[in-house]
Amino acid sequence: HPADPRKLWFTSNNGGLVWWEKDVQTDTDRVMVDFRGRLPWPAATAVWTKGEGSASANGRFFAFMATAYDESTQRVTVFGLLSYDRVEDRVVGTLDAAAFGRLMPDHVSISPSGRYVVPSWSAQPALGTRAYALDFSSHRQLHSDSEHSDLAFGPQGQDLYVYTNYKDGMVWAKDMATGSGFTLMSLYPRRGSNLGAAHLSGKAFDRPGWVIMSTYADSADHGKTQPDPVLQAGHRKIMLLELKPRGRQFSIAHTQLGKAYGGSSGEPQATISRDGTRILFASNFNSGGPPDSYLITLPPWVYV
Repeated sequence: HPADPRKLWFTSNNGGLVWWEKDVQTDTDRVMVDFRGRLPWPAATAVWTKGEGSASANGRFFAFMATAYDESTQRVTVFGLLSYDRVEDRVVGTLDAAAFGRLMPDHVSISPSGRYVVPSWSAQPALGTRAYALDFSSHRQLHSDSEHSDLAFGPQGQDLYVYTNYKDGMVWAKDMATGSGFTLMSLYPRRGSNLGAAHLSGKAFDRPGWVIMSTYADSADHGKTQPDPVLQAGHRKIMLLELKPRGRQFSIAHTQLGKAYGGSSGEPQATISRDGTRILFASNFNSGGPPDSYLITLPPWVYV
């Protein structure tokens, strides 16, 4: 919830057509929205983001995909995309899956302003990552793939798609309204070396114009040597990046992590608070065991 720290929104772990609002102080739930009977796809049994994605910065707009899981075949069918207005309890727009070849998106989210629905498809260059108008009346392709990325406010409040592009080796920011973009930094600090996996968090909505990037699993010799024996400035780091060409870059902390424990659940994947003064990340400090969560606090003057 953008204003009430006691409240969060969720749906069933196995998928469902109902979303809930939980009061964590009283441990009580109320229905936020029930999509049963409200969609053009009667066979849909789940409305979700596919594990990623979040509400608009003001908590009003959501983007979802409608799917169904067949236990006998263990396959998920996608029926379409939809946008939802929580304040008016209204489905704003829908897009049938036929419009994108009935291919399952990697995930779907909504831009911070709530103006754009942003689904992405992995290894589908014709689809890639798109910014649809809230009512699906038009769209713009932002990238030809689905990468580690997040959606953020630019310095003037513009909706930006910030992503790692391993094809050209750069971290990019794309304006959803215009399609114009600029690079933030290189993923390859020297020949044959790379920063490894780089995750981004643009959730500092009250500090427009900034993202957090966290890295781990660096390598050298074009991926043959891991970790890179020659440490580079961006290796195993949490960095604060300013969202403008040749913007400032601050080294915030070391992740103290070379290899993730247990897959994605052990990756640093730093996330930033709305006001930009709190950063959370996971690390096992290379102990070989499961990770713990760590909190970094930043003074507001960092952004001056």
